[in-house]
Amino acid sequence: MSDQGPAAAAGRAAVLLAVGTELTEGVILNTHFRFLGAHLKSRGFVVRWAVQIPDEADLFARTLRQALAEGELVLISGGLGPTSDDLTREVAAEVCGAPLEFHADIWEALRARWAGQPIAETNRKQAFIPRGFTVLPNPHGTAPGFCGQVGRALLAALPGPPRELEPMFLERLGPLLPLPAGQD
Repeated sequence: MSDQGPAAAAGRAAVLLAVGTELTEGVILNTHFRFLGAHLKSRGFVVRWAVQIPDEADLFARTLRQALAEGELVLISGGLGPTSDDLTREVAAEVCGAPLEFHADIWEALRARWAGQPIAETNRKQAFIPRGFTVLPNPHGTAPGFCGQVGRALLAALPGPPRELEPMFLERLGPLLPLPAGQD
C-alpha cells in the first residue's frame, strides 16, 4: 500500500504556493496554508507540499513548473496587486504559455470602485489575465483571481490578503473544485 494516503493515490494532490517577500522575511504571517489545507481536505484533496516564495520571478517560475508537474490542483496566493513586485499573473502566463489579455470589464469595475477619485495607472495591471483562464471576481478588494486548466492540473491564483482570499476561495473557486466520489 502506498504511504501517500488514499486521496493522493487517487490523484487528488494539491500544491500551495504563497508568493511575497513580506512572507519569506517574516513581515507578515502566512495563514493561508491552514485555511486552504482544511478546506481542501474536506473536498478530498491532500496538500502534498506548500511553500512560501519571495518576489523573484525565476524562482517563482521554477517552483510553479514543479507544482504543475506534481499536483492536480495548484493554488497560488498573493502577487496579484498593482505593484512591480506583484508577479503572479506574469509568471503564470509565462509558465502556462498563455499571453496576458486585457479585460476591459475588470478595468471598468476598478474605475467604478474608485468612483470620483483618481486611480493610478498602475492599477490597470490588475485587468490582465492569462488567455483562456476564468476570472474570479473580487468584491472584497481590487485584485481579481483567475483559474484554468494547465495539463492535468487546475491552476488558481488568489489574492494575498486573507479578507479577500478566503471569500474568493469559498464563493468562487471552491464550487468549481470537483468533489470526491460519493460526496455529491
